Amino acid sequence: MTVVVPVFNGGDVVERCLLSVVNHSRDARIVALDDASTDPATRAMLDRLAGEGVIELLRNPENLGYTRTVNRAIQISGRDDLVLLNSDTVVGPLWLQRLRWTAYSLNGVSAVSGFSNSAGALSLPERSRPNDWPEHVPWTDIARFMGQRADVFSLEAPTPHGFCMFLRREALDALGDFDEFSFPRGYGEENDWGMRAVEAGFVNLVTPRVFVRHEQGASFGADRARLIDVARGVLDELHPSFQALASEWVQSDEFQHIRSQSVVLRDEVAGARVVPRSLYVVHSSAGGTPETNNDLMQALEGVQDAFVLLVHEEVVAFYAVESGRYRALSDWRPERRFLLTDAWRSDYAAVVAQFLVDESIELVHVRHLVRQPLTTIPEVCRLLGIPMILSTHDFYYICPTIHLLDNHGTYCGGVCTPGEGVCDLPMHFLKGAPTLKHQWIEEWKRRSSSVLESAAHVIATTRSAASIYAANYPRHADRLITVEHGRDWGAGWSRLRAEGARRPGPLRVACPAMWSYPKGTEYLREIVELTGGRVEFHVLGNNSHFLADAAVDHGRYERSELRDVLAEIDPDFIGLFSVWPETYSHTLSEAWRLGVPVVATDLGAVADRITEFGGGRLFPVDDPGAAAEFLLAMADAQREGEGVSIEVPRHAVRSIVAMAEDYSQLYDSTRERIPKPVVGYLVASEPLPSRLQRRLHSPQLTGVHFRRVSGWDFADGLDKTDYRSIVVPPAALTTEILSAVLDRAAERGIPVILDAGAETRWAESTASVSLARRCVVVSSGSEQASTLATAGIDAVVIGDDIDPREWARFPSTSRRERAGKRRGARVVLLGSSVDPTEDQYLARVFDGLRSGDGERIILDRMVQDDAPETALWSRRRRWSAAILSAASTPVDFFAATAAGLPVVQLGGADTALATPPLGLSTDIDDARRLIVSLIDDSSRRHDMVTTARAALRDHSAAFGAASRSWGELVLSPRSAGS
Repeated sequence: MTVVVPVFNGGDVVERCLLSVVNHSRDARIVALDDASTDPATRAMLDRLAGEGVIELLRNPENLGYTRTVNRAIQISGRDDLVLLNSDTVVGPLWLQRLRWTAYSLNGVSAVSGFSNSAGALSLPERSRPNDWPEHVPWTDIARFMGQRADVFSLEAPTPHGFCMFLRREALDALGDFDEFSFPRGYGEENDWGMRAVEAGFVNLVTPRVFVRHEQGASFGADRARLIDVARGVLDELHPSFQALASEWVQSDEFQHIRSQSVVLRDEVAGARVVPRSLYVVHSSAGGTPETNNDLMQALEGVQDAFVLLVHEEVVAFYAVESGRYRALSDWRPERRFLLTDAWRSDYAAVVAQFLVDESIELVHVRHLVRQPLTTIPEVCRLLGIPMILSTHDFYYICPTIHLLDNHGTYCGGVCTPGEGVCDLPMHFLKGAPTLKHQWIEEWKRRSSSVLESAAHVIATTRSAASIYAANYPRHADRLITVEHGRDWGAGWSRLRAEGARRPGPLRVACPAMWSYPKGTEYLREIVELTGGRVEFHVLGNNSHFLADAAVDHGRYERSELRDVLAEIDPDFIGLFSVWPETYSHTLSEAWRLGVPVVATDLGAVADRITEFGGGRLFPVDDPGAAAEFLLAMADAQREGEGVSIEVPRHAVRSIVAMAEDYSQLYDSTRERIPKPVVGYLVASEPLPSRLQRRLHSPQLTGVHFRRVSGWDFADGLDKTDYRSIVVPPAALTTEILSAVLDRAAERGIPVILDAGAETRWAESTASVSLARRCVVVSSGSEQASTLATAGIDAVVIGDDIDPREWARFPSTSRRERAGKRRGARVVLLGSSVDPTEDQYLARVFDGLRSGDGERIILDRMVQDDAPETALWSRRRRWSAAILSAASTPVDFFAATAAGLPVVQLGGADTALATPPLGLSTDIDDARRLIVSLIDDSSRRHDMVTTARAALRDHSAAFGAASRSWGELVLSPRSAGS
């Protein structure tokens, strides 16, 4: 597919357009076709982007005009479908995919256009005029929101619109070029081409799911009005029916529905949480794969909407995941169950494709493709243009044996060993495979290679697993990325022997596993025989009864029960005796967490991790005698009172946060092509402080990837992310980890920024001041900075103004008018504190206070230290007005007025920031009359709220400026104390 952006001057406007196209147009050829621009800055910018390989740049030798330039675009696009995009537009996620999906949703489609804030008849909500959409919301979020929420897929239109047109090649072949003689400068040329398409039997479509920002007329400047008038006259002459068709179309019910819905969506997006959507493909079996995937989805809940495709050979089920719970959406049962030999299944492809399109999925993460046709989902993703990430939790994509064990149970590495034979296949779904060894394995690898080819990235969890895939598929080695699993630990995972001595008895080895030959049943049997009863072995896990004749059998267990079972055994070692190279081992992680050293075979992930961190001993996979010899030596030492002296690593298992942030960053870079700088943030507790949330989610900083830092992972060197800086709030000063984080950050040359805001109380602590002096400190005002200066801390002052998104979602008028009769009118007191004098004064004001119609007026208190607006929203329907204490902040004022509540200020302080609220008289009778007047006079309340909201808009610019200043600091911080 080729995207051509005709350019004539435009400077920054053109650059914004091109960067948005590059960022949101996977695998497309992107051409800037410069029509001999005369502006040196525009030409230099185009040269720079082309030199960076971001775009392809072609220049007309002389100015040809828009229509002739478009015709050149048709020629240079070859046999591709072509998208023509004005250079004064900004596009969003999935824009190009949705245009293509729409173009191929019907036979005979000639062209598809999106809608816009300003694109003639395709303007929303009001047609034929520029429309204001929330300025404080990034266009990426607006476009994403419209794509996710618009309930019309497409509708037929008389013609496409030239600001954004997808042109199918078959229509271009049939209709030819645009009419450059009748429309040499642009305007009207697309209407003429679209009408010719309809006359030739084609269909033009528009889709509200593609929403494009357009600075209409910037491409043509002052000539726009004249060009429109000339084009309209020519068009009427060529196609007399066009105006009537266009008028009838804009009056249609379907078009009017789109307009009506866009009014609602415009209001909703102002305060909505807009995040991309990901689909996880998981098989229906139990084990570490689905558990790890659940951990990941829960950790990423704030930055994506997660969906799950759960696959069994007889049923496919789709779920939405909300707060860790699966909500069933739909299921589908194939007429013919899935088989291992299936590759492409058109029935399955149709179901998956429909779901991806309907739910606006931006990325598919395949955790496993077992139990389904191997190539179907990867091919659907490729055809739809949706990026796919493929995880490799085993070696299924090398051989269906999964474990790479040949017919003798010997590890083969994916290369068939000499001789004939039938290799063991570990699950029922795989049993129907043709003979693999030296035969069908080649077809399997050919199919698997296409799967890897379809993936944007292939994930391995350890270096050894990645190396095995690279050896089998060297052509795809550059797609391989290592992302290690993460685990979090609660109180139930304390060290086994932290508080007590070892129980008497022989050396004990506990062996947890889902037991089968690959997990080492025969290897363990040999060790048991060679140790001759001098070592006590315990087996637990699924199918542990296989070894009941050789060891003490404890049966299966749940993950949460493992510590209790092992505490009962009190093992000296955990035995992990797999005879295949496992791609990870949660059991190894659990052993280390419980403080138990490991004895294991010397291959795969277990060997990788023990080699790197210690915590165990490795023995040849073909020599169980070496393991038996070691255990006997340990048994002798134990009897002589020497004990086991293998140190178990404390922080070798990284957190779920670190794993999730790796994936979040990977998803980000996969969805968008322009790399983002990374800034870390370390917080002491959940939820994030409201001020830091505003910083991290500022619309001015959408070009930065903010990554949560797991303190111990960073301090222990497990987190190797290339951070520009790391931000911490004041609460982090009291954590034991911050000093270690500062040490590691200094070693790596990463600045740490203490975003203190208005807080200065921490500066009373010598320990906190000592840590703060190692940071770049940011305060929100000069008064706070002066206070910190007395403690020897030089602070950077960056204002902390009002974020308009916090209030945009709430009603513009008081709820009181709609509330009906209640038991008393209620007023809420907001503020971080109320002094005793104010408290007594308010008690007297509200004692027995009643409205004009005799309704009692009650004072509620909403006093808290951080983000008082948060609690307000959950109860905002109850109140008719708000009172602010003398210690209230602008946040309190706007929180109240944005919820439709008029405000009364104690003492008349300038909380409203140049929009003073009504002052509360010190005279009790005057105060009562004032409050009663607010309860009784709805127009007065409405006027107050309207005035306050105007002030909120004024502060939006200040918030944006503060956000940009903060962003510049965290991306290029100065040295601490400079």
